[in-house]
Amino acid sequence: MDGDALGSLGWLYLILEKLGKNVKAINDEAIPEAFSFLWVNTIIEPTLDIQEFKPDIIISLDAASPEQLWNTYIKNKELFDTNQFIVIDHHITNDWFGNLNIIDPKMSSTCEFVYYILQELNLDQHVDSKIATLLLTGINTDTNIYYNANTTYETFLAAAELFKLWGDQRQIANELFKKKAEESVTINETKEATPKDSEPNNLTTNSPTANEPVLEAEVVEEKVEPAKPVYNYNVGDKVFWT
Repeated sequence: MDGDALGSLGWLYLILEKLGKNVKAINDEAIPEAFSFLWVNTIIEPTLDIQEFKPDIIISLDAASPEQLWNTYIKNKELFDTNQFIVIDHHITNDWFGNLNIIDPKMSSTCEFVYYILQELNLDQHVDSKIATLLLTGINTDTNIYYNANTTYETFLAAAELFKLWGDQRQIANELFKKKAEESVTINETKEATPKDSEPNNLTTNSPTANEPVLEAEVVEEKVEPAKPVYNYNVGDKVFWT
């Protein structure tokens, strides 16, 4: 589960609540600790009985195939097949598995995409600091802080608008990038360097001074497992997602 999936999840939940909808969120995966600052774990109901909830609409965000919806889809396939099922995504590999598919591979992230959808629907007036931070999180993680090739002019425009709405870019950068970078670098102090000759004048200009510890910076590369974004949302009078 990545930041784009979580940002999409939180954004939809908050907007629909503001619109007076009965919204439920479900997800099979545990939320990574790194995203705890987004508080999204407080709205997800992992044990939600979807059949009992009987949603009017199901919305999937940031998932390229039904397999990415995991057990939520497998156990409730009939419900997905018979209900209004909307898929919103930016992956070029999306196989259009909903009965209404809103896909734009040109977007850097689903969070960027839904921001422009908000504008088209005149719902951006409901975007507060919390929602802006959620959307910025997805944009940041999917673009690697605006470094990846999927970053476009439109990406920066969306980010700028979210800054204006008090999205907390500094917190995102600190929690998801700065802390991780600090944890990935270890400083190893070696044994004290000693000159090969007893005469201190034999040290070359590139050699450490006698009795001065040598510091080595070792960059530890972390293997990051591919994200498995999965969210389904319902948007009728009763709304559900996973």
